[in-house]
Amino acid sequence: MDRRPQWNARLGWLLALAALLAAIAAGVPDRPVTQWACAIERGRLEADSQELATLGDDLARPEEVARAFRLVAKVARPGVVHIRVRDPVEEADDPAWRELRRQLEERLGERFNENQWREFLRQQGGNAASGSGIIFDREGHILTNNHVVEGRSEIVVTLPDEREYPAVLVGSDRNTDLALVKIEASDLHPLRFGDSDRVEVGDWVIAVGAPFELAHTVTHGIISATGRSDVGDLARRGILHQNFLQTDAAINPGNSGGPLLNLRGEVIGVNTAIATGGNGYNAGIAFAIPSNLAVRIANELKTSGQIARGWLGITMGELTPADRGVLGLEGRGGVLIAGVIVGGPAEQAGLRVEDVVLSVNGRSVSNMGELRSAIADVRPGDRATLSLLRDGQQSDLTVTLGRRPPEDRISDTSETSHAGRELPRLGVFGRTLLPSFAWRAGFGERDRGVLVVEAADDGTTAITPGELIVACDGKPVATLANLEQILGRAQKGRPLELEVVTRSGERRTVRIDQP
Repeated sequence: MDRRPQWNARLGWLLALAALLAAIAAGVPDRPVTQWACAIERGRLEADSQELATLGDDLARPEEVARAFRLVAKVARPGVVHIRVRDPVEEADDPAWRELRRQLEERLGERFNENQWREFLRQQGGNAASGSGIIFDREGHILTNNHVVEGRSEIVVTLPDEREYPAVLVGSDRNTDLALVKIEASDLHPLRFGDSDRVEVGDWVIAVGAPFELAHTVTHGIISATGRSDVGDLARRGILHQNFLQTDAAINPGNSGGPLLNLRGEVIGVNTAIATGGNGYNAGIAFAIPSNLAVRIANELKTSGQIARGWLGITMGELTPADRGVLGLEGRGGVLIAGVIVGGPAEQAGLRVEDVVLSVNGRSVSNMGELRSAIADVRPGDRATLSLLRDGQQSDLTVTLGRRPPEDRISDTSETSHAGRELPRLGVFGRTLLPSFAWRAGFGERDRGVLVVEAADDGTTAITPGELIVACDGKPVATLANLEQILGRAQKGRPLELEVVTRSGERRTVRIDQP
C-alpha cells in the first residue's frame, strides 16, 4: 500500500507544529497561539481523514480494519457534543417533587414561595436529562434529536474540549425527531455527512455519543436493515416519517442525537431510538435517521426554523396479501388510497378511492410510511407525478401538492373525506370489502362485494350504509371495479336490480329506477 499520501498529510501538521513552537518561544500573544493550536488540530483531522480515504474499501487485513476504527474515532470525536437539558418549571408540578416539597416545608416549619422552590430545583439539577449532538457547521449549529430538547427551558452544550455554552433552539421537527440548536462558539469541527442511500446491510458502522453521560463513548456494529418503518411506539411519539437504518451497534440512553458513521468517517445516520427487552436499555437493535433526510431537515430548519411539507389530501391503507389477491395485485407493491379529502389536492387532480400508488416522482413506495415520506419530501406548491394502478390499469397522474396541515388539524381534514368511490347511478359511495377490514364492517373474511359507506348528498337511495352489494342485475359483484363495469354496461332508463346483504346476514333485493 502506498504510504506517500499519509506521509504528505502528516508532514503538513508537523510543519505547523514547528511553527507553533517557534511562535511560543518568540513570545507571540495568546490569541494567535490559540489560532495556531486550532490550525494544528485541523491539520491532524485532515491527516486522519486523508488516511481514511487511502484505506478505501480495501480492508481485507485485520490490522487495516482496526486502524480504520481508530481513525474514525479520532475524526468523529471533535464533532460530537454532549447536550444537557432541564426544565425546572415542569418539575415543580411533578408528584414526586411535590411530596419532597411538602416534607421539606414540614421539617423547616415554613413554606416556599414559587420562586424559592424553582431556585431549589435548579440547585438540584432540575428535571435533568442528556443526549448527544453533531456539530453541523462552523457557525455553531448542532444537529440532535427533537426528543432531547423538546419542551426544555435550558439547553447546555459541552464541546469535546470541555468548553460549555448555552444553546438556543433554532427549530425542531417532531415528525422526523430532529432539531437544530445553536451556540456562539469558535474553532468548531463539523463532521462530514455521507450518502445514506449508498448504505447496505452488512456495512460496518460506528456510533459515538454520551450514553449514561459517558461522553465520547465509541461503539461499533453493522447495518442490520434499511428502510425500517412502523417501529415500536414511535408513531405515538409523533415520529411519522420513518425510514430508519437499523444497527446492532450498542446505543443506549444518552446516545440520542449522536452520529452513526461509516468507515470513511462520514455521518450516515443520526441515532434516535432503541428496541429494548423491557428494561429501557439496548437489546441489540437500534435505529438511526438516514443522513440524507437529516441534512435536508437541518438545512431547512437553519433557513426558516420550520419544515414545510407537501400534502396530498388522502387517507391511506396497507394492503395485506389477501387484499392484494382480491384486487388482483399479487406480486405488486403500492399503497391503497382509502379516502380522498374533499377539496384537497388529490381530489382536484382526479385521484379516487382504491387507486393504488406505486411511486412518487419515480420513487417506489410499498407501505404507508414510504408514501408519506415521499410526499413530504416535495415542497408545497410543487408538482408530483404519481404512478398508480386503477382497476388493474397503470397510469401516471400529476398532482400539485398543498401544505400539510399541523398535526392537531389532520384529524379535522380527514373528517371531510370520502371513504368510498361515488357511484352516481346508485346514489351512494362504495368500496371493495377487503379481508383486512371485513370484520370491522360486520362481515367475514371470505365475504365479497362492495360495501356501501355513505349515501350521496340527495339521500334518496334505497340502500343503507353498512350493507354489502353482492350482485347487480344478476351478475355477481366482488370488487368496486366489477360493479362499475356492470353499471357502465347497464341500459339507461331501465331499472337496476341489486342484491344486498346486511350485517346480520339478511339478504334482500333492491330495485333502483334509472332516469
